[in-house]
Formats: sequence, structure tokens, C-alpha cells
Amino acid sequence: MEAADLVGVALWQAGEDGRAALQRVRQRETEAMRRDRAASRAFWAVARGPVHEAARRVNDAFIRGTGQEAGVRTYGLAVDLMLAWRAAAPR
Repeated sequence: MEAADLVGVALWQAGEDGRAALQRVRQRETEAMRRDRAASRAFWAVARGPVHEAARRVNDAFIRGTGQEAGVRTYGLAVDLMLAWRAAAPR
């Protein structure tokens, strides 16, 4: 589910075409997937705000400390890798 959420965020941020693609993907979700996504949103909703931003900065510093210059942006790079893998996969 985490990978699907990362891709969903990337599609949403891509503009109108990305949002339309996300809508098509969401229409194919099962009820169990919708429940999982709703539960995840509810869980993380309580963490929004200043505490969330502080945690993001700590996480970014930790990731950079491991040698990943992109910090938390590496999550977006993971989306790029997943999409490239899917595009290269035989159908």
C-alpha cells in the first residue's frame, strides 16, 4: 500500500493528466484496498502539523546522514524507479 500511496501522490502532483490517471487507478481498487487507504489516512491525520514537520526534518537529516543526498526526496525517486520498472516489464 505504501508504494501505491507514493505513486498516488506523484500522480496528483503531476497536474490534471496525473489526477485523471489516479482516478482511473482508484476505480480499479478493491473494497479492502479502500479500507486500508482510509485507515492509513486516519492514522496519519493525527500527526499533521508542527510535530509532523519536525519529524520530517529529523527523517530528512537521518536519510542524508546515511549518504543519500536527496534526503526525503528519495521517496519520490523510489516512485520513478517503480514506474520505470513497470514500463520495462514484458506484458
